[in-house]
Amino acid sequence: MGAEQEQHHAPCPQCGSGGGRGVVTRKVETLVGEVELARPYFYCVPCHQGFAPLDATLGVARVASSSTCARGHQAGHEGPLRDGPDLLGN
Repeated sequence: MGAEQEQHHAPCPQCGSGGGRGVVTRKVETLVGEVELARPYFYCVPCHQGFAPLDATLGVARVASSSTCARGHQAGHEGPLRDGPDLLGN
């Protein structure tokens, strides 16, 4: 994760152009509670689109889903790990 946090250039996922960089924080709900994540954020002028490549690397959805976290917590308490995907809807 270190290299991605130091990333200064990233291609736009829509058009491939480079984007300007800033650092943006967001709150992410995890199984152990809410955490604040600071990550590089890029903006593509031609596409008028912002993107944070580290989100995809970490598997963090655009909008954190507390219902998924709750189902994961439930899965951990209701049965063996092999049943987890069924309880999570996967």
